[in-house]
Amino acid sequence: MNNTVREPARDLPVSASADVVVAGGGIAGVAAALAAARAGASTLLLENTCTLGGLATAGNVTIYLPIDDGRGRVVLGGVARELFDLSVADIRHPAPVAGFRPPPPVWLDPASTPEARAAGPRLETGFNPDGYVLALEELLLREGVRILYDTRVCAALRDGDRVTHLAVENKSGRTAVACGAVVDATGDADVCFLAGEPTVSIDANVAGGWFYTVQDGRRQAVAPHLVARVRQGRGQGQRRRGPVLPRRRRRAGHGAGPRDARSDPPRSGEPPRRASRRGLPAVQDPDDPVFPDDAPPRRLVRVARRGHAPLV
Repeated sequence: MNNTVREPARDLPVSASADVVVAGGGIAGVAAALAAARAGASTLLLENTCTLGGLATAGNVTIYLPIDDGRGRVVLGGVARELFDLSVADIRHPAPVAGFRPPPPVWLDPASTPEARAAGPRLETGFNPDGYVLALEELLLREGVRILYDTRVCAALRDGDRVTHLAVENKSGRTAVACGAVVDATGDADVCFLAGEPTVSIDANVAGGWFYTVQDGRRQAVAPHLVARVRQGRGQGQRRRGPVLPRRRRRAGHGAGPRDARSDPPRSGEPPRRASRRGLPAVQDPDDPVFPDDAPPRRLVRVARRGHAPLV
């Protein structure tokens, strides 16, 4: 039995062209397409599913963690802040059971001081994913971005070190999209991989967080490419060494729903549950404003070369 088959060569019709083609319609892809269109570039966004927003909407990760520094100052701006505000533009009142939370009123008051904001709730939201999907699409269409849903990038065609076309497939078949520039917002570096660029793959799910090392009693940030290193000794009982990944503590009263401490009393025999603000604690050290002090270390997972068998 043959393990391969030969696909006949064929000419692909060029179905579209744009100055900037964005692959991936998650929050990052939406932001990239929005920025390109506002800069005057003709922009085409390719999305593998039929909705925008990626994990935030289709993945039902319907929270924006705090975008303030814990001292009453916002640390996010530009398009990122615009998309933050857009996520709850249709929410007027909190709905704890559904997890919908508009920004705290103190953050919406232009006259509030950093001290007043620091004393109140953090600047975070919980949004309706369905409403956010529609809002993202309306925003992009208003800015002149063309969107192709249910469209997967299958190949990247290069002229030297430049990607000139992306081969895509959808209900119309396999076609080519001409591009002046490509933004890879697939979340998995798919376009980079298809273009032959070096990539790595992590062979397990990992929690989001910051990578850092501890040197001389102080935390030091680690660049992502230094974190993505191959670990040897899997299955041999060896302890892995290197950068560690902190994780947020699971807090009492977290989450929305019938078990939420804000909306449901504890069951008989259970200790009282304490509701608390979601997110990271305020950082006390002014010289170390990034990393939380109470984050326990977490082991890094092994990294394998993409497109090859996992390393053992």
